[in-house]
Amino acid sequence: MVTQFLTIITDPSVAYLLLMAGVWGLLIEFAYPGGVVPGVLGAIALLVGVYGLQLLPISYVALLLVGLGLVLMVLEVFTATGGVFGIGGVIALVLGSVMLFDGSIPGFFIPWPVLVATVGGTVGVFAL
Repeated sequence: MVTQFLTIITDPSVAYLLLMAGVWGLLIEFAYPGGVVPGVLGAIALLVGVYGLQLLPISYVALLLVGLGLVLMVLEVFTATGGVFGIGGVIALVLGSVMLFDGSIPGFFIPWPVLVATVGGTVGVFAL
């Protein structure tokens, strides 16, 4: 049972999706406080995603780029910078997501459809 769970969460796509779903859940909770469910599910998804990523060969600089991209997009929502933080956040998120896994190891990459859907969804959420 535990081995099956670890097999699922250590798939690069699943770990990345859990990480992003966790961030989305926490952002929804911060934007609309009191809705408890998005915050709880987001925190669980974020921690399980981070645990899955720790078992994979990732680039920590790329993970920091993903985090920076998310922080910059949040700052864009709360400040009037004319889109500078938002554009920088999208660039950092895309670069970090592409560089997250070592492409020389077979099977350790995020497929382009997953990457495009996730980044596009994140940008769409922040654009609203």
